[in-house]
Amino acid sequence: MNAETPIVRPERIHVDDVIHVLDSGRFEQMQRIATVMARSPLTPDTLVATVEGFGRDRKVIPLEWDQRLANCFLVVNQAVRWGLDPFAVAQCCSVVHGKLMFEGKLVAAVLTAKLGHILAYRWNDATGDAFGIRVIGTPDRLGEERILDGTVGQWKTSGNNSPWSKQADHRRQLVYRGTRDWVRLFEPAILLGVYTPDEMEDLQERASGGAAAPASEPPRQVRSRAKAADAPLQLAHQPVTPVISAASEKSAETVPAGNQAPAPAAQKPSAQQVNGQTEQDLANAREYEAVVVAFEKAAGEATTRQELEAAEELTAVYIDNNLFGLALRNRITGAWEEADALITKNEKAEALAKNAKAAAGEKPSGIDTTHPAYLRGFEDRKRNITRCLKPEFKNDPASFALWEAGHAAASRELAAA
Repeated sequence: MNAETPIVRPERIHVDDVIHVLDSGRFEQMQRIATVMARSPLTPDTLVATVEGFGRDRKVIPLEWDQRLANCFLVVNQAVRWGLDPFAVAQCCSVVHGKLMFEGKLVAAVLTAKLGHILAYRWNDATGDAFGIRVIGTPDRLGEERILDGTVGQWKTSGNNSPWSKQADHRRQLVYRGTRDWVRLFEPAILLGVYTPDEMEDLQERASGGAAAPASEPPRQVRSRAKAADAPLQLAHQPVTPVISAASEKSAETVPAGNQAPAPAAQKPSAQQVNGQTEQDLANAREYEAVVVAFEKAAGEATTRQELEAAEELTAVYIDNNLFGLALRNRITGAWEEADALITKNEKAEALAKNAKAAAGEKPSGIDTTHPAYLRGFEDRKRNITRCLKPEFKNDPASFALWEAGHAAASRELAAA
C-alpha cells in the first residue's frame, strides 16, 4: 500500500510596516481598490487607455489589463498617502509623458489638509503680468520667516484652454501655484514626486536649455535640431577620469608585467544629448511641430465653423496639458485668428446677399419664417424699430440676416397696405 505524500504549501510571508505600500494587508486592500478602479467605465481614459491619431481619426485604445491595474494602483497609493478618497483623486489625474499629473485645485486642498494650518496671501497693486502674490507661512524651527513671491508673468501658461487665459482668474491661479511652490520650497516631503501640467511645462523648458523662444523666432526645439544637423556632437559632461587610490597603485607595482590587468577602456562619448537637447526632447519637438503644421493646414482650408472646430481637435490634448512652448502657441493662435476672420467675412457676405434679395422682394431660398429672429424683425418693423436690439440676434450673422429678412418683409407689407 502506497503512503500518501503530503503536499507542503509554501508559508505565506506577512509583513507589518507603517508604510502602507510595504504592509501586506494594506497592500492587498489597495490592490482590490485599484482593481475596481481599473474596471470602472468612469475612470478617466488617460489612466486606462491610450489615444492614437488626431481629430476625426482619434481612437481610444484600452491598455493591457496589467498596465491599467498598475496605473490605478499608483493613484490609490497617492490617495492613501494623502488620506483622501482614491476615486475622487482619480478624477483629478492625467498622464503626461509617462508622469502622473494632478490638478492644481486638488494639490492646493491636499496642502491645506496636510500642513495643519492655512497659508496667508498678500497681493500687490500692479496689473497685467506684474500682478503678484506673496505666500506667507508659519516660521520654521529657528524662527525664520518662510515667504514666497511670484507674479502672473512668471507663472502663467497660455493656450486656448489655459486656466490663466481669463484675467479674472489670475488671483485664484496665483493662490494655487503659489501654494504649491511654497510647499516645494519649505515642505517638500508633502509633494514628493507630484506635479501639475503647468509645472511639467516649466520643467521641460528648463531641461531643454531655457525658456520658450519668442514668437518672432522658430521654436527652440526646431532651432536646436537644425544646429545639431550641422554641428559636431558635443558632450553634455566631460568624460570621467578614473581615480586610482594609492593602495591600488601599490598593488599594481607588485604585479608582474605579464599578469597586469588590462587598462580600463576609455569612456565613449554619450550620444544622449545634443546641444543640451535629449533624444526625447528632439522626438517631442518633431511631434509638436508636425501637429502644429497639420493644424495650420486644416485651419487654412476651413470654410465653416464646424471645420475650424474639427481642426482645433488636432491640438486639443496638447493644449489641455500645456505641452506647447510659447512660439508654437503663438502660431496656433495666429492661424486660428486668420481662419476665424475669413469665416466671419464669408458669413457677413452671405448675410448681405440674403438681405439684398429680401430688399428686392425675393424670398431667400431656405429662409425660416418661423425663426424667432425673423419674427422679431417683423414685429420690430411694425413698431417702427429700425435697429436690432437683441444681442443674441445682432451678434450672430445668421440670426441677424433672419431679423433683417423679417424686417424687410414687414416693410413690404406696410408699403402694399
